[in-house]
Amino acid sequence: MLPHVMIMIHPNISYGRGVLEGIARYTREHGTFIARYNPWQANMPFKIDPQSQVIIAEIDTLELAEQLKATGLPVINISSNLLKLDFCHTVRTFEREVGMLIANDLLSRGFSNFAAVTQPGAGYSEERYAGFEQIMQKKGFKPSVFELSWSNPGMIKTTDKDLQQWLADLPKPIGLMAVNDLIGSRVIDLATSQGILIPESIAVIGVDNDPALCELSHPPLTSVEQSTDRIGYHAADLATKLLQGKPLKVTDLSIAVPPGELINRQSSNILKIADPDIARAAAYIRNHATEGINVKDILREIPLSRRTLELRFNQYLGRTPKAEIQRVQIQAAKALLNMTQLSMSKIAESCGFTSQTHFGQVFKNMTQLTPRAYRKAK
Repeated sequence: MLPHVMIMIHPNISYGRGVLEGIARYTREHGTFIARYNPWQANMPFKIDPQSQVIIAEIDTLELAEQLKATGLPVINISSNLLKLDFCHTVRTFEREVGMLIANDLLSRGFSNFAAVTQPGAGYSEERYAGFEQIMQKKGFKPSVFELSWSNPGMIKTTDKDLQQWLADLPKPIGLMAVNDLIGSRVIDLATSQGILIPESIAVIGVDNDPALCELSHPPLTSVEQSTDRIGYHAADLATKLLQGKPLKVTDLSIAVPPGELINRQSSNILKIADPDIARAAAYIRNHATEGINVKDILREIPLSRRTLELRFNQYLGRTPKAEIQRVQIQAAKALLNMTQLSMSKIAESCGFTSQTHFGQVFKNMTQLTPRAYRKAK
C-alpha cells in the first residue's frame, strides 16, 4: 500500500489552488504516495491523519507551526509568509526576483518616479520590496513607500483614507509595485475614485496573477504570475524523497522557485518616455523582440541614424536597443523555462534567437547560468 502525505493548504486563493495542482500533477506522473487532503482543514480543529508520514502545509501562523512541530513528522512548508522555522523544509517563490522583475518592467517604460505599497510583517512583502529597491537603487532612484497595516497587531493601523491621501500626494506620472493583487486592486479603486488616471498617472503592477482580482479591477491589473504549479511539484518530489529515505542535498532544505511571467494588462500599459521616437522604439521592441528583430529593423520603423538611436535610447532607458531586445527575449525565455518543458531549441526559436548556441551565450551572459542550469536549479 502506498504511503500517505497529508496536505494542509488553503484552497480559497489562487496561490493555494496552483500549489495543489502541482501536487496533483506529480502524483499522476509518479504515483509514489496518496495525498490526503481535506479542503475544510483550515476551518477545523487541528487534526492529523494517523496514516500520514509526511505533511505538506501552508504555515501562516506560529500556532500552526508549533502544532505541526509537535507531531514529530517531516513537514514541508509552502507558505509565502516566510516564517523563520527551524524544523521544516521550505518550497517557496524566489520573492526577491519578483520585485526585481517588476522594477525592470517599470524602468523599461521610462518612468522616473517609483513607489511601492507593502505589508509590514509579511515575509514575502519584505523580500519583494528588497528586490524592487535593489534594482531602483542601482539606477539611482529611491521609491516612495506606503506600509499598509490594515490589521497587523502591534502597529499603527492605516486606513483606506490614509492610502488614498498618499496616492494623491505622489509625484506623477509614477510606476507603482503592489506586493500582492489584493493591494493592487485596492490601489486602483482608491486612485480612480478621486480621478487619478490608471495607468496615465499611476501605472500599477501586482503579484499573484489572481484572475478574479486582476480582471475585475478597472482597469485590469498587470501582475506577476507565481510558479505555483512548480512549487507544488517540488514539494511533492521532496515528500517522496523523505518517504523513501533518500539522502537530501543542502539545496533540498530550502527550495526557491523563480516567478513566472509578468502578465501585462491595462493598469501598466503605458510608456512614459518624453522622446516620442524612443518611446516608439521601446514599444516596437516590447512587441516584436521575440520575433528575432535586430537594430536594423527598429531603424526601418524609426527615422533616426543608428548612432542617434543608440545615444538617445541609452539616455532614457540606460541601455542600448540591442541590450533591450535581449532583455525582453531572456525574460520570455525564463518564463518558458519556468513554466514549460519545451526543449532548448524550441525555446530559442520561440524567443527569437538565431540558434540554440546563440541563445545559450546570451542567457549565460545575462544570468551567469546556462539555460539548462537555470531550469535545473529552480
